[in-house]
Amino acid sequence: MWALTALLAVLAVAVVVAERDQVAPLDRPWATWWTLAAMFAISEVFVVHVPRVTSALSHSLREIPTAFGLLLLTPSQYMIAVIVGTGAALLFVVRQRGMKLAFNLAHFGFEAALAITIYRALGVDEPLGLPGWLAVLFAVVVASAAGAPLTDFAIFLTGDGFSRAAVLRGLVTNSFSAVANCSVAILSLLLATRQPVALVLVAVVAGLLFLVLRANAGLAARYSRLEALYRVVGELTRAGEADLTHSAQTVLREAKLLAGTRRAELYVLPGPARSGPHGTVIDDTLHTERLDAARLPEHVREALAGRAVSTTQSPSAAGPAGATAAMAAPLWHDGELWGALVVAEPLFATARFDSEDLRMFETFTAHAVVTLHNARLTDDLRGEVAARDHEARHDALTGLPNWREFLTILARHRAGADAHATASAGGAVLLLALHDFREINEALGHRAGDQALIEIGRRLRQANSGPVARLGGDQFAVLLPESATTSEAESRARELLSHIRRPIPVAGTSVVISATAGLARVTGNDNGEEALAQADNAMWQARSTADGVHTYVAEPEGDLTRRLRLAVDLAPALDAGELEVWYQPKADARTGAIGSVEALLRWKHPTYGFVAPPKIVMLAERTGQMRRLTDYVLAAALAQANAWAQGGRCLGVAVNISTHDLHDTTFPATVRRLLAQGTTPAEVLTLEITEGGVMRDPERCLAVLDELAALGVGLSVDDFGTGYSSLAYLDRLPVHEVKIDRSFVTRLEAHPQDTTVIKSTVDLGHALGLRVVAEGVESADVQQRLARLGCDVVQGYHIGRPAPAQDLADLLDIPADRRTLAEEQVADIHALARRSTVWTT
Repeated sequence: MWALTALLAVLAVAVVVAERDQVAPLDRPWATWWTLAAMFAISEVFVVHVPRVTSALSHSLREIPTAFGLLLLTPSQYMIAVIVGTGAALLFVVRQRGMKLAFNLAHFGFEAALAITIYRALGVDEPLGLPGWLAVLFAVVVASAAGAPLTDFAIFLTGDGFSRAAVLRGLVTNSFSAVANCSVAILSLLLATRQPVALVLVAVVAGLLFLVLRANAGLAARYSRLEALYRVVGELTRAGEADLTHSAQTVLREAKLLAGTRRAELYVLPGPARSGPHGTVIDDTLHTERLDAARLPEHVREALAGRAVSTTQSPSAAGPAGATAAMAAPLWHDGELWGALVVAEPLFATARFDSEDLRMFETFTAHAVVTLHNARLTDDLRGEVAARDHEARHDALTGLPNWREFLTILARHRAGADAHATASAGGAVLLLALHDFREINEALGHRAGDQALIEIGRRLRQANSGPVARLGGDQFAVLLPESATTSEAESRARELLSHIRRPIPVAGTSVVISATAGLARVTGNDNGEEALAQADNAMWQARSTADGVHTYVAEPEGDLTRRLRLAVDLAPALDAGELEVWYQPKADARTGAIGSVEALLRWKHPTYGFVAPPKIVMLAERTGQMRRLTDYVLAAALAQANAWAQGGRCLGVAVNISTHDLHDTTFPATVRRLLAQGTTPAEVLTLEITEGGVMRDPERCLAVLDELAALGVGLSVDDFGTGYSSLAYLDRLPVHEVKIDRSFVTRLEAHPQDTTVIKSTVDLGHALGLRVVAEGVESADVQQRLARLGCDVVQGYHIGRPAPAQDLADLLDIPADRRTLAEEQVADIHALARRSTVWTT
């Protein structure tokens, strides 16, 4: 803008300098530069403005003094009259300042210079003849037509945009106006020369034409505002679907455009007698601030009191001094006063707002408040949806992401890992399972358990740079994004476990919680569910590691798919009775007589064939089917024992039970109910418990074991010698026998002289009054050695392999003399037993 202004000024000065020696075409004593200056000033005061978006097109009578200047003054006098007269009107009446004032003066100077150049170039000899009329008319019309695009270009530079149609309309309108004004000027000059009194008629006609033009301009402006109001209603309707901030900005922008002002303000009341947020749009930019009620101008306070007003005072306490007009209207919705909408600083300082403008503005505010209300409802709805979505994706207790959100996090992380195109870039996912957390809830209450979970979540967040999630219950998931190698991931897992194991203050005491951790690598090739499944698999295997940390190692040929399918099919298989119970015989170590069997589970899956028993137990634990599986085997074993008893065979039957069963206080009642369904005495049933399971929480298991012993069933400690048992607890357990683990028996066959462990175990069991069973007997030689060491019962493939009950009948029918040892061997065994007893004593 400044460059354009300087260019126009330079061109105007250049023309004046070039034409400085020229004289006026006509010499009239009353024609002075200051007379023309007064005429230019009057023409700038009485202007008709046609509003546009952020400015307006102006139509005046300035072509009349322009034609007079060409004919009556020298170029220098003419330029002085233009600058002085126009500048005085713009400066003191219109109150223009700065760039706008400088541009308009340069613009008018350029038009004058262009008119001088064209008129002088035509070389007219008769100024008041027809050639003179045409020359003046041509010069004025061309200069005016050249000035209109300059105004549009200036408006474009200030950000109002460019419209070719508007430029063409401006050229046509200015050309017609220039022809009419120039004709009036020539006519007036002719009358002044020949009939001066007739100038009164010209003045009357010119005045009436001016008034008609102004009235038409006013009607056109109102019509355009009605069209704008219609357009604005559509804009506000669409704006109501946006957020509140965007809608407020749209309301203010449209209010400013509709009223033809430079400024629009929105005052929002949060409550009675309190000022709220104050938003202002200047140059289509929303500015927000909070104003004190004492600083609000009078017209704003009136609007906030519920009255629409227009004013010629300064419209805003924060607005520039000298603003000439403003309108303020209250925002009512359903009888509630929301605030007020204000427009101020018209595009032309001489503009005023009348009652019709105020009514139109009130109509606009009625639509605006509906828009703001809808936008607020939309914001509330979106906020509610966002809150519900957050709740659906986060754990309500800890605030951590849940399983669903953690999968989303993994998906985003996988995308980044895939972009790096390296397997190590994916980091690792860590799954943590807390141990025996249920005891805290039972002993201290669920509130204490919740506090412990919250604290564990907080510690994991503080100790890890990646996301942490609670997957439900006592399981947490952690993303280790910076772990490039498996060793780094395992090291970080151990660090996190150490943070969990620190004492946690809850309910006036401190608790220590341990955990196991399963790790799985995250790459762009696996999806999040696969990574979590792998980590879950590793977490279960971590229970048997020393440090409680294990990393998933992929198994061949779709092991994950196979495991998931088996987990899904386990419950239906139990419902359909597809799982079989096989039996392995147990014989007297000395005589070889079969006196009992152990019930063992077998499952032949229709797709994957036989499933290993440890795999069945693992699937049952992970799917919550363990107790149901135990009841299934118990029911089948007791039914078979009844069948054997009815057939004349009295065989004891042993059934393995899990730690989960010993933690269930309802388990003894279930055993009592199953025993009551048949005629077999309770002494026939032996329940085998794992040493590690009992010793993990012996106090808790004692109550259940005592109830089972009171029923009369036998209790056996399986895999004895492989755990971390305490002799003090072993003495307190109501068990009847111990089973030496097969690892010791197998070692006896490889190293016949290595009998120390077995001998010590046998002596310990006998000293406690317990029967000793050795499993894993694969040969007659091992059976003989165990008999000499004092074992009471042996079990293994040498005695008999596990088989269905109907297949076991043949083995049970073998004559007793074929199943006993030689008499001399029996004598040796008894002698060895006597010597052993003396030695142990």
